[in-house]
Amino acid sequence: MENKQQDNRTDLDDEFIDNIAWLREYERQQCETAIAEGHAEGRAAGHAEGHAEGHVEGQTEEREELLDLVTRERLGRGLTQDERKALRGRLRSEGREALVHQIMSSSPEALVRWLASPPREPQP
Repeated sequence: MENKQQDNRTDLDDEFIDNIAWLREYERQQCETAIAEGHAEGRAAGHAEGHAEGHVEGQTEEREELLDLVTRERLGRGLTQDERKALRGRLRSEGREALVHQIMSSSPEALVRWLASPPREPQP
């Protein structure tokens, strides 16, 4: 019976079967290509995002180190952990310009009191 079914196939049937096989192979290759491209795009996006985040973190650390240096120079001594923490908090809540102004315009004694006092609430 099977031979009879095969004998009943026409050239058109064979071509259709070949086209189906080709189409399946083509779809498989397209999927593999899309997956590879997706992985490459994901890696590139992740690299760019990581680079941008690292850049921002580096800038933040550099600003914090510079503010530490200016404050140490103004006080004539190193900062305590609490003072360093207060300085970081004030940088976030009051901004760089206000912080630099306060550091540069205060006497060392006033600067110590300012660092020990609670920070102002951020302005909306």
